[in-house]
Amino acid sequence: MSSERQDTIRKLLTALEDHHPGEMRHAERVAVVAVATANELGLDDSTLERVHSSSMLHDVGKLSLNADLLQSTGLLTREDREQLETHVDAIQFLNIDHAWMEGVPRIIRSHHERWDGTGYPNQLKGEDIPIEARLIAVAEVYDTLAYGAIWKEPIGEDAAAAEIEKGSGTWFDPSIVEAFQRVRHLIQPVNV
Repeated sequence: MSSERQDTIRKLLTALEDHHPGEMRHAERVAVVAVATANELGLDDSTLERVHSSSMLHDVGKLSLNADLLQSTGLLTREDREQLETHVDAIQFLNIDHAWMEGVPRIIRSHHERWDGTGYPNQLKGEDIPIEARLIAVAEVYDTLAYGAIWKEPIGEDAAAAEIEKGSGTWFDPSIVEAFQRVRHLIQPVNV
């Protein structure tokens, strides 16, 4: 990984961490799980690098949101939910013009799409969702369930993995869920 890419990712994650504490550790854990799963699928090195960069930056669009909204622990209004969902689009406004960013905004924009087409923002379905985004989806939900978030109590690794399994074929690509289940016991938690 180039130092330019590392520096850019670190600067953006530092800003995000200042805006919404906990996001840097979340991004690092999501990247570890997504890359390990991608590797298990036998994806090539350039795809693994895109998975890593996209995973690290998947929530950087939250910089565009009000910190109070991100810190909310109660039920969100429909308007709050709609505003929160805009975080997937904000990366395109950061104007990061580096060759390694090619494809990254589309991947980030798609990481809340669901295998069955019920996700957002475009209701993409199945293989219309970039594989990198499908990997991030599994890794992000696993991380949030296993280790918690400001709005979600952790349920632990085994219970989180069981929930991922339940979502296979609806929320998640079944082949990615299978690969994730094969490698999850090999992954050492990062910054828990």
